[in-house]
Amino acid sequence: GIRQIVQWNNERVQTAFDHDAANAVQALNAQLREPLQALEALRGIYLASDEVTAAEMRTATAAWLKSGRLQAMTWNVRLRRDEVAAFQARVRVEDGRERYTVFDRNDAGAPIPSSQTGQPGDDVLALRLIEPLAGNTGALGVNVLSVQAARPAVEATRRSGQPAASAGFRLTQSASTDGEVGVVIYQAIYAPIDPAPAERPAAMRGAVAVVLRMDAQLQALASELPPYL
Repeated sequence: GIRQIVQWNNERVQTAFDHDAANAVQALNAQLREPLQALEALRGIYLASDEVTAAEMRTATAAWLKSGRLQAMTWNVRLRRDEVAAFQARVRVEDGRERYTVFDRNDAGAPIPSSQTGQPGDDVLALRLIEPLAGNTGALGVNVLSVQAARPAVEATRRSGQPAASAGFRLTQSASTDGEVGVVIYQAIYAPIDPAPAERPAAMRGAVAVVLRMDAQLQALASELPPYL
């Protein structure tokens, strides 16, 4: 009799664990889907328009950012290093950002003026728009290709046309404060919209991205799981 009771109890515990584990998998899958869905939505905005204003970017991203699970959504423009000065001048006028400056990052995350690095014909991927602005303005102007952990993801999406996630790195907007590690998922945008595979690298006009703070993602996931998992 005791053996049967122990067996029933073990079966009950196992059933409860299997149920909780299945729910955990569903929660994780849902959490991973949200950034990709947000990225696809932002991609659609840039496929539909060659010029998205800061106000349009704010409107397009507001619903996705409302939950607080995404750190930011961004638009990054591809240009040559010798085009940076003219680009900066245009952004300062069009976006109303008088101090907008394109800069590179060194390995420690410190900014370096773009004019002091690289060759004139080098590619630059300059972060032009980011939402929300609160807590993220420090990333405006960063040359994403100068971030060692991000560059492979940019090159991957440039070649494939598919989303590509960076390795974890200290986010530019938080490098001088908490230095929290984040992951960025990039999606190339082309002109023309759908170039042949061999033409994709040259056709990339920029990239949209979603920024994830890993601590925030883990906390959000933990809140949906039983304490023992």
